[in-house]
Amino acid sequence: MQTTELLTYLEQEKELVEADIRQIDAMGLPERVQRGLAVVNLRPLRQEGVEVLLACEENLTRWKPGDWVEISLNGRWSTATIAENGFSEILVLLHAYFDVRPATQIVLQSNKSQLLDPIIQSVRRLEPGAPGAAFLDLLWGERKITPQQFGGLELSEEQLTDVAGQLNDSQRRVVRRGTRRPSLLAVQGPPGTGKTHVLALTAQQLARKKQRIVVLAHTHQAVNNCLNAIRALDSQLSVFKIGEVLKAEGLDESIPSLPYAEFQRLYKQKKRPGFCVIGMSYYAALVHLGLRTTGFAPTVVLVDEAGQIPLTYGLAVGSLGAGSVMLFGDDAQMPPIYHPGLVSDPLSRSLFEQVRQMQPEAVVALDTTYRLNAPLSNLIGTLYYRDADTLTSFLKSAPAAQGHRLRLALPATIPAPIARVLRPEASLIWVNNATEEPCEQENLPEAQAIAELVAISLAAGLPAREIAVVAPFRRQVLAIRQALRLRLDAVPKELIVDTVERVQGASVELILVSFAANSPEYLRLVRRFLLLPNRLNVALSRARAKAVFFVSDELLELPPADALRSQLAYLRESSDEYLLLSELRYLSNPR
Repeated sequence: MQTTELLTYLEQEKELVEADIRQIDAMGLPERVQRGLAVVNLRPLRQEGVEVLLACEENLTRWKPGDWVEISLNGRWSTATIAENGFSEILVLLHAYFDVRPATQIVLQSNKSQLLDPIIQSVRRLEPGAPGAAFLDLLWGERKITPQQFGGLELSEEQLTDVAGQLNDSQRRVVRRGTRRPSLLAVQGPPGTGKTHVLALTAQQLARKKQRIVVLAHTHQAVNNCLNAIRALDSQLSVFKIGEVLKAEGLDESIPSLPYAEFQRLYKQKKRPGFCVIGMSYYAALVHLGLRTTGFAPTVVLVDEAGQIPLTYGLAVGSLGAGSVMLFGDDAQMPPIYHPGLVSDPLSRSLFEQVRQMQPEAVVALDTTYRLNAPLSNLIGTLYYRDADTLTSFLKSAPAAQGHRLRLALPATIPAPIARVLRPEASLIWVNNATEEPCEQENLPEAQAIAELVAISLAAGLPAREIAVVAPFRRQVLAIRQALRLRLDAVPKELIVDTVERVQGASVELILVSFAANSPEYLRLVRRFLLLPNRLNVALSRARAKAVFFVSDELLELPPADALRSQLAYLRESSDEYLLLSELRYLSNPR
């Protein structure tokens, strides 16, 4: 029954995606630019072989490093890979060499293709007795979880201390359960609780006991982070990354990055040990390990970012045939991206959320954050991390982080409103972003106030890498960037100014959250989007010491009086300072 419903969902999604592609094909280029699907008026700055750095006047896209795009060079279309995607510069790798000259007319646009066919194929194979069928039964609660299987470990307290060193109680519980090689385990790791370290330790211990480990994630960067953590624990363990060299950015140099065909060849020739750890993207694993018969059969699959993997995609993890699947993620953070036409479908939920609903006993949480100070930890714990039985926060700040505050060497002449925002004792600031003229996706006074706070923080010694600015709308992101260019001699490249999706996984001392909109009519249209708990959680929990929210009080007046509004009201009530945007008006002259 489940496979029928799942296939219906996936076929509907495929039809919707193909309809979107046809719609994009019918668009004119200016509309594609405005929708963030294309960039025009590109100018080459330099070329080194197939690597080309392009300057752009306007970039509304959300391409990530590793994404494929279509590129037009003097009207001839080809493909390229995004290496870096900035507001004014884009670095691409051409898939075929072209001599790009100053007069070359260049257009970039999103690669128009749908990647659902392998997922649909894998679901069709989920027949009783087939690899993956047992995993499907586990996800729907029709099979009991086996807490320990052959090849698992039973670590004593002494052994756990020897292999793991200093772990808190919740981390010890997770490592002990994970190394027993359970058929299913879901580890919730709130921000800063050491989720990646626990995953790495579990993988290292099982690989040392001759288990074949596959580490999967939705993004290559997450895979690389996990493999780096495993390598940091064990310099002798065989660890490999499967994928293009470009997608090995940030990967430890001692970890080979190679195509799967090359790894398979070496594995069959026994030039690699039978037990090892390989990391790959979820999609690559599905194609190479799920749909094809290969020599490498994993016994344990560890899935990072499981809260961002849709259920309908994630269930195909079972096709890899591993007897033990462990999910690491946080379903209180950014959710998967669903097609707008399927958002309300019951199957539009994450893989992690499905386990929580159908197998709650499989979910275990890490409860100590080493990132957030006590006020911020208490706040997000009360809002987003409550014990199911007591309904109280289970999240606590580690002793070393509890008293952490942002302490800047501010001049005595600093305006009083700025001093209130940046005083060390204030961890959460609420700024009512009311303006004389109502704003929708762009709020220039708010952008100028944010630029002022950033400039003063930088001048007071806060490194640019310790500041992040997030906004829900791309237009407001561009407005903030422009305000920063006017306020600063040069905008540091390390400074993050982007949408909230960009900061998932980041950690900074200071975060400034721009809501931009304050028009009551427009707020009614975007209210649910702005108040999504997952998005607010990500924005708030990036900060180790201070979060400043620029948000309209109008949101607290708009109906309905639901949980979304209650959470926002609690945020304002918990703030250490309340200011009006007019108090933070442009206090310095632009350069």
